[in-house]
Amino acid sequence: MAPARAEPGCLYYHLHQKLDAPDTFFIIDGWASRAAVDAHAGNPHVADVMKELAPLLTFGPSLTFSTRVSD
Repeated sequence: MAPARAEPGCLYYHLHQKLDAPDTFFIIDGWASRAAVDAHAGNPHVADVMKELAPLLTFGPSLTFSTRVSD
């Protein structure tokens, strides 16, 4: 979490665990721009983490992009 949070453009980066499926984790993160998201995806520490996690995953990463429509 710390390397991602330190990246330029990272607004927040939080790991969550499902209460009803404790083997299921997901990340909710926010970025200042799409360019910051793209830079994060290309960061070497992301590839390192994915290599470690690969044996534990039942499917690959799934990304959902959204924009806030209210405060």
